[in-house]
Formats: sequence, structure tokens, C-alpha cells
Amino acid sequence: MLDLFNAGGVFMWPILFASVLAFSIIFYTAISIFQFHRKSAAFFQFLVARGTAGSAHFIGMDAAIFSDTSGKSLELAQEKVQLEFDKALRPLEFLSGLGGLAPLMGFMGTVSGMIISFRSIAEADKVSVKLVAGGISEALITTGFGLLVAISCLFFESIFRYYLTARAHRMTEEFTRASLS
Repeated sequence: MLDLFNAGGVFMWPILFASVLAFSIIFYTAISIFQFHRKSAAFFQFLVARGTAGSAHFIGMDAAIFSDTSGKSLELAQEKVQLEFDKALRPLEFLSGLGGLAPLMGFMGTVSGMIISFRSIAEADKVSVKLVAGGISEALITTGFGLLVAISCLFFESIFRYYLTARAHRMTEEFTRASLS
């Protein structure tokens, strides 16, 4: 694996940095979403039971939101929940950016490898496959690793975003039910 990394050339370093950063964000987000799931499940229960069960610690409120006849407390609770969703979505924007940047870094390695190949051809009196193989190998390795990082980023970003979007829709439904009762 180390030989493959070294054969990829200098552009493998930013791709490696992007992959470490991406997988750190993925790990952090997975843990955050698990905690978010637990807290929001208790809050769903709180909303359905109109404050008699579950927990509203998710947003720092208590059952008094249901005694407010004007509905302003429930609106405030909904705004606080939206802030929690926004906070949960923040790392996904960064992950999406890395997913877009990683293949570009791989393509920079492709350009670098092709420049090396064509330079070797230009400097040689007799062209052979061995002469250009190193540059082409560098090009393909950096492209492959860049795409691997991008696919990982975008895959997890879409899974996390899908989950949070579904959770937001359910939360909206529960708030609608709570405000109608």
C-alpha cells in the first residue's frame, strides 16, 4: 500500500489529508446523529404525550409549552428544534465540499502524471512503454484515490442528510399534531 501511495506522487498527500479529515467528520457525524436520534426520540415522545412522558431537554424546555394557549411557546420550541437540526447539518456541508474537492485533487495528479509522461516522450530518442508507464501510473493512482475519497464523502453525506431530512419531516408532523390538539 505504501508503494502504491508513493507511486501516486506528490498529490497523494493532499488526498490523504482529505481522506483523514473526511473519515474524522464521518465518525464525528455518526456519533452526533446517534445522540441526536436518542434526544429527538425522547422529544417525539414528549410531544405525543403532551409533556407527560419523554423529555424536552433536547431544546431546554418543559411541559409548560402546552399550557400556553397562544401557541408562542410551541413556536419557540419549533425554532429551537430547527436550530438543533441546523447544527446537525453543519458537518455535512463540509463533507460535501470535501467530496467535491477530492476528485479535483486526483485530477491534478492526473495532469501531473501526464506531464511527466509527455516530458519523458519529448526527451527520449526512442519511445517505449516503460518510458511513459510511471507517469500514467501516477495519473491513474491519484485519480482513483481522489474518486475513492469523493465517493465515500458523498455516500455518507447523502445517508446522513436523508436521515436528518426524514427526521425533520417527522418533527414537523409532530409539531403540527401538538399545535392542533
